[in-house]
Amino acid sequence: MNLEGKTEEDYQEAIREFCKDNPNLTIYLAGEISHPGISDLDFVVVDEFPVISPKVEKFLMGGNVIVMPSSCMPQISTIENFNLKLVQGERIDIQKNQSNYFSIVEVMEWLPERILLLESLDTKILSPQQILLYLKSADRSIKNVEKLTGKQFDRVATDKLRDNFKVINLQQVLKGYIKSCESAWEEFTSFCKVCEPSIVGSANISRYYQFDHERFPLLLSYLNYLSSEDGDLPSKLKERITVDKSECKFDQDFLQFIRKRFSLIGEVYDFHTSKGSKSGMIKYGWFL
Repeated sequence: MNLEGKTEEDYQEAIREFCKDNPNLTIYLAGEISHPGISDLDFVVVDEFPVISPKVEKFLMGGNVIVMPSSCMPQISTIENFNLKLVQGERIDIQKNQSNYFSIVEVMEWLPERILLLESLDTKILSPQQILLYLKSADRSIKNVEKLTGKQFDRVATDKLRDNFKVINLQQVLKGYIKSCESAWEEFTSFCKVCEPSIVGSANISRYYQFDHERFPLLLSYLNYLSSEDGDLPSKLKERITVDKSECKFDQDFLQFIRKRFSLIGEVYDFHTSKGSKSGMIKYGWFL
């Protein structure tokens, strides 16, 4: 997929077409069109699965549209902190996420996964635009660690990358980002006090999302705990994790937050499976 040469108006036209093709749906735009020609479009729609025309699909840059049940939509910020803009339909009162633990969970769930994804990329077959989207996503996780710890990590700014990607060696930049991500994760694990990981095992979540206790013990401890909860989603997660030994100590308030949050994600998962969906999960879409 390549959006090179597309203008702000092209993006707005794609948004209008998406709304026209789905006149009865409540539709939110997630994020901003910061760099026309490189930025992708992210939509959140409520209750129903939308029609996605080929013209709109190319603006998704290989991603999918998030579908949220209306029962969970007010709490979407507890799952993922989107910048949402209503573009069609009924406005929903979305609750602000007040938990101090959310920023910790956000790093746990995103940063190791982004490291493994970046390591798996084949720059010879991906477009520069797709690589830039992955780097921007990784940069967001690094920034979250910087906010938490106060430490800065060296890397090429994403704005500079997007303005100069035709003359920058993206393969070298990718290697630099992986190194920065790893440094950020090391700093985060030293900073994070919600868990003392003591675990032996491994996880095999998807084609690229595979690791053992030696590389990401904190993440494995977190996922192992979530897999012990009741419900179909925890059961699916448990199928992808092998744990031989676990003596992890968790902060009890943190456990209360992640249990409540994962229960909410489980409701979204149950909604999707009841509809026979194969994509559109806000998180943990590997299990659809």
